[in-house]
Amino acid sequence: IHEYRAPKSAVFHIDLYRLDSPDQLTNIGWDEIISSRSLILVEWPERAGGRLPDDHLPIDLDYVPDDPTRRILLAG
Repeated sequence: IHEYRAPKSAVFHIDLYRLDSPDQLTNIGWDEIISSRSLILVEWPERAGGRLPDDHLPIDLDYVPDDPTRRILLAG
């Protein structure tokens, strides 16, 4: 977990790649972070199981080899 200071609130970057089970979220302070009203960026969110907030916004970033452009998909 990386926490960054921003003008209006903290920003958290959480990578769940190494998470074996959603039960382990308690060990990293997940509930406190989610309730903090901060901007939270989660990599590998599917590993959180059903513990993502209902109002989360999925963002997909696609990488295409040998293509310098980027594509971002926001679904909400």
